[in-house]
Amino acid sequence: MSNNNPLVSVIVPVYKSEQYLKQGIATIQKQTYQNIEIILVDDGSPNNAGKLADEIATTDSRIKVFHKENGGTASALNKGIEMAQGEFVTISGDDDLMHPQCVELLLKLCLENQADVGIGCIKEIHSRDEAPELISDSTTTYERKEAVNALIDDEVIRSFFQAKLIRSELVKQHPFPEGMSYEDVAIFQDILLDAEKIVYTPSILFYYYQNSESILHTRTLKLNLDQLKAYDMQARSIVANYPEFQDRLEMRQFRFEISTLCYYLAEFKKDKAYEQAMKDVRASMKARFKNLRKQGAKMTAGDYIRYVKCNCW
Repeated sequence: MSNNNPLVSVIVPVYKSEQYLKQGIATIQKQTYQNIEIILVDDGSPNNAGKLADEIATTDSRIKVFHKENGGTASALNKGIEMAQGEFVTISGDDDLMHPQCVELLLKLCLENQADVGIGCIKEIHSRDEAPELISDSTTTYERKEAVNALIDDEVIRSFFQAKLIRSELVKQHPFPEGMSYEDVAIFQDILLDAEKIVYTPSILFYYYQNSESILHTRTLKLNLDQLKAYDMQARSIVANYPEFQDRLEMRQFRFEISTLCYYLAEFKKDKAYEQAMKDVRASMKARFKNLRKQGAKMTAGDYIRYVKCNCW
């Protein structure tokens, strides 16, 4: 690490968040670690969110605002990362809340453990006033293979970029795939694969507001297909480095495909726009099923029942 007081870049994509933006940015401004730059990327917001971002920037010299045509969250994040000057990067949603010690604690853990990635916990909240305190002295350090193993389990280490502090050189090497949701799932494993050491704390450092109007809460079949694609990208990267994880990832992807097909059959079967995509998913599911059977993989009765249901379509 270059010094004990490095600049940290906090990147915030801004889109339609006029109602919540001030409160969310305030939790970043109030970070106990003050050597930060706050990068707001207005992703062509159709309301006054971009204008509000400019107004907020006049109150704090650490805030930089960039305006761009709408290209989606990944596009906005890539722009923010491109402009980031910090040695470390973290990401916040424009309607989410950060614990005041989020940056300080994660940075301290990274510096003390010479880690490239610091990871805290996220708590989902349904009220903007709900922000429980939970700071723990407990920490766990991971080498990269251990971290990837934990990522597959998706319990301690998860793919979300919130509540994480990452050396900027790693983030800049792995741009988010644009034009799809679950962009973090698609690349976080690549960051872990390049990291020398990862440190984790069970402290709750980020509050993910359950906004019913957000992209991930406006459920569509395209969102399911993006999720399927992102996890497939994740699996391919992991298996290329650690082939011993292939069976677990094959089973995980098989179950994702079943879930996507079940959702299609229940809600979208009459929608011809998705018909070919679903045929491709079904063909992939059938091939995985044969491969898993050949390998002697254990399946639950529910796996078989749902597979038969999807295969009969």
